[in-house]
Amino acid sequence: MKTKFIAAGLLAAMVLTIGMIPAIAQQPEEMTPEMAEMMAKWNAIKTPGEPHKKFADVVGKWTATAKFWMDPAAPPTESQGSAEFKLILGGRYLVQEYSGDWMGETFHGMGISAFDNFRQEYVDVWMDDMGTGIFVTHGTADASGKVITSKGMMDDPMSGRKDVATRSVFTMVDKDTQKMEMFAIDASGKEVQAMEILYKRQK
Repeated sequence: MKTKFIAAGLLAAMVLTIGMIPAIAQQPEEMTPEMAEMMAKWNAIKTPGEPHKKFADVVGKWTATAKFWMDPAAPPTESQGSAEFKLILGGRYLVQEYSGDWMGETFHGMGISAFDNFRQEYVDVWMDDMGTGIFVTHGTADASGKVITSKGMMDDPMSGRKDVATRSVFTMVDKDTQKMEMFAIDASGKEVQAMEILYKRQK
């Protein structure tokens, strides 16, 4: 019985608090200049801008040709795939869902791209069913906004190396073509190309 009374009391408090929200919102004269400044800064940070609008350019379905360099001195392994890009959370984030094959196995991956208004940088995360980790990069765009260069750290389970430095370059070639290239630092300290994905918009 005591538990019921406690639950009823919490419910009443929640209802009362929710009921007060409109009244609080209608009293801007109570907001101090400091609070108003904080709200203005927060609104600027949370509002999508030009970088987010460019995300819309890649929304849709694409075919993909992927190349992987296991040995920089040897020809790359090539595979075919498809990808779909969608905007989420009011156009703030771009989600990619990728399906393809690699070394005779099916391959599925997902990426999320963001532009952080506060840090003024692009942030990308990637995960797939070829591992259990999450790959994160941070980058900036050139003056045109069509080339984004990002850097990150990844693990190489095949060699046992951890925290391998990487550089990724995303290029919006034209409205129907985009390219992603990734380079990594090998054991000798030399940068070598590890991957390339060429996307063509499905029509």
